[in-house]
Amino acid sequence: MMMKDDDDDGQLLSKKAVSADSAKAAAETEAELPFAKAKSSDFNAFVRRLVYNMDNCGGTNKSQYCFGGIALLVMSGVLDQVELHFQLAGHTKFDPDITAQKTAGAFNSSDTFNHAMLNAHFSAHTTAIAYDQGLLKTWKEATPAIFDAISEITQYHQFMFLLDDGHLELGAPQVKETSEAVNFPSKGPVFSDEVLQREASKLASRSLLEKVLPAVYKGEYSGLGSGTGNFGPATKSLVSLKPLTINKVRLFKRPMASNSVWIEQDSYMKTVDLETITKALQKVVPVVPGDLEGPRKKQVEEQMKSYVPPEYVPDKYAISAAGQSGLVKGPSQSLLFGAPPPPPPAAASSSSSSSSSSSSSSAPSSSTAKAGRWSSKTHGPLLIAYCNAEHGGYFPDSGPKKFDKVNALAKHLELDYESVKRNAKKMMEEGKIESNKKDDKSKKK
Repeated sequence: MMMKDDDDDGQLLSKKAVSADSAKAAAETEAELPFAKAKSSDFNAFVRRLVYNMDNCGGTNKSQYCFGGIALLVMSGVLDQVELHFQLAGHTKFDPDITAQKTAGAFNSSDTFNHAMLNAHFSAHTTAIAYDQGLLKTWKEATPAIFDAISEITQYHQFMFLLDDGHLELGAPQVKETSEAVNFPSKGPVFSDEVLQREASKLASRSLLEKVLPAVYKGEYSGLGSGTGNFGPATKSLVSLKPLTINKVRLFKRPMASNSVWIEQDSYMKTVDLETITKALQKVVPVVPGDLEGPRKKQVEEQMKSYVPPEYVPDKYAISAAGQSGLVKGPSQSLLFGAPPPPPPAAASSSSSSSSSSSSSSAPSSSTAKAGRWSSKTHGPLLIAYCNAEHGGYFPDSGPKKFDKVNALAKHLELDYESVKRNAKKMMEEGKIESNKKDDKSKKK
């Protein structure tokens, strides 16, 4: 096939040459787009509708302040629709619970010093993206001036926050007394789920075409995903604390998913006055640790003993491919975290095993890769002998360097740290060895 170029006096150009030029131009254009270099997991900019499954906890999730923060995301245009689905009492076996159990296990059994390590724990089970902690704000003081308290909050399990851009076509509301919502525990206009979802879909399309795509193309986008900096300047707050425009937020609720209608809470948004809202948003502050009391204070103090400042463990120090440093071992580690299982120990030749037998009789070899099992008959006397030789007859169970000392003992015995610590505790209870905690007390006296 040939193509004629009218600008070059009838000169014929090959299709191959034209295709090459077109490909080059397309590549140059693509390189200029801000999302050309973004990863698939970063495309949160195009999320306009969010369904959030939450635990039915009144102290944190099902809270007026939590709802107020979500309503601010809609008010500021970061999202067009948010649905909160709260699980019924007794839920412990659905996917999010299983995911939470596995990620909590990964977090509790492995060192976690930075975002990269935290992501590594979670990514084996769920999609995880870490944003800068500066994005965390508290809305407790700001939202009551903008949004009304949600009535009968404990009696509903599903809530919908919908942005009203002035173009929603919900039609005439149903009369509660003659609708499926007759037994809903609150008053208000009733709308079908079909109508609300249809209008939410249209609203998302309008937002993408009129707001999001132009902002992304210009490198001016600010919203979900902007914390990564892939679509424009990395934002310091998802909600602008000095908004230029205000969107009206409407709240709908229903007892459960089987209900085909929602009831609206009239006048949920108290005001759309820009000056009033801007003044209220000045009370938004970054989340900082507050004064704690009781058991929670003790828990945090214990956790903070293991705190390592970020400058010592920046995100570039991710988890080693060799595996976690915590308690999960071998095949389980590979299954849970996606890390390759440790290689099997090389088979030793008969000559090498016989030549090393004399040295191993006095102390285990430090070159053995795999830790053995605890044997009271074998390891008990070795542990006592080591404590007598290195620690004055005591097991090093206290002091600032107790981990290093016990870890050295574990390597000497070719056992893992937790196994030594657990069995040493048992031997102390049986009176076979003593803890240096007792020695410390005698010195203080």
